[in-house]
Amino acid sequence: MADEKGRLWYVASIKPCDWERLVLAPMRSRGFEAMVPVITHRDFFRLREILHRRPAFGWYAFVFMDILADNWRALLRMDHVDRFLPVGCEIPSPLPVGLVEELQARPELDYVAAAEIARKFAAGDAAEIVDGLLRGMVGDVLSSNLTRTWLTLRGGRGGKANVETAILRHA
Repeated sequence: MADEKGRLWYVASIKPCDWERLVLAPMRSRGFEAMVPVITHRDFFRLREILHRRPAFGWYAFVFMDILADNWRALLRMDHVDRFLPVGCEIPSPLPVGLVEELQARPELDYVAAAEIARKFAAGDAAEIVDGLLRGMVGDVLSSNLTRTWLTLRGGRGGKANVETAILRHA
């Protein structure tokens, strides 16, 4: 949810690395609030339990910032930050309101819980594309996750499209 300064949560694609030391710490030192939701995975090796912490949504970090006031482009010059989502757009799109807050409210996150939280659109929902080449088109959701959504487009020739979830809204 936007705070009194107008800050919202955005998604940054990061390179596989020691994300706590090489991504989150530098972002925080530059004044940005950042997080990578993690899933703790238990494994056994030679009768010993080993706990692995893995990013819940692949290599994505969530950054809390004001797109107009903060120098967010400086984050793109960091070694382990690739880009902000959606890909191909000049300005990143914010995450749905409440998504990150729901992730922060769950200290123990597993793959099932992460998938439930990330599912912005359910199969059969109507969604409108608000940015990019297919802007203004409406389609029916086939499947959706945090980053990508498959749609069957309505009208015209129809067809299927695989678009970034961040550029969709409920129709």
